[in-house]
Order: sequence, then C-alpha cells, then structure tokens
Amino acid sequence: MLAEQCISVSELSRNTSGIIRKAKDRGIQYVFVNNKPQAVILGMEQYEALEGRSVEFGVANSETLSAETRAMYARSKALPKDSFTDF
Repeated sequence: MLAEQCISVSELSRNTSGIIRKAKDRGIQYVFVNNKPQAVILGMEQYEALEGRSVEFGVANSETLSAETRAMYARSKALPKDSFTDF
C-alpha cells in the first residue's frame, strides 16, 4: 500500500467523485477511519477482474435479484437525472 493510495474518510466525504475518479485512473484507494484501514475503493474494471466476471446493471427484472433490490432499482429510475453526481 502506497501513501498516495491512502485517504481519510473525511477526504472521501469532501471529494467523493475525485476519489472515485482516482481509483478508476490510478488503482485501489484505501479508506482510513481513525488511522486504521476500513475499506477500499476500486474502479469497475478492477472489481470485475477480481470477481472474474462482468457486472451487468440492466438486469433489474432478473429473478436472481431480491424483491427489495428490484424495488430500490425501480425507485432509482424515478429520480431526476440531476440528482446524480457526474463522475
């Protein structure tokens, strides 16, 4: 783990889209809470490589998804586009 890959939870809160962009461009970012690593952020390509498969997002009606997940997806589709952050 390199120092440039370590971010505080406060920094993540202040600059979420920048941190996500950094993870996509430069690799895994380690999130620290009280000086202890608690989470990682990585780009989708890295995640898919780790999972060994491509992640599909257009499958909201798939029977493999729980009813709760399908309901959350349906609610998200009703949100106006300007309520999302442009990464």
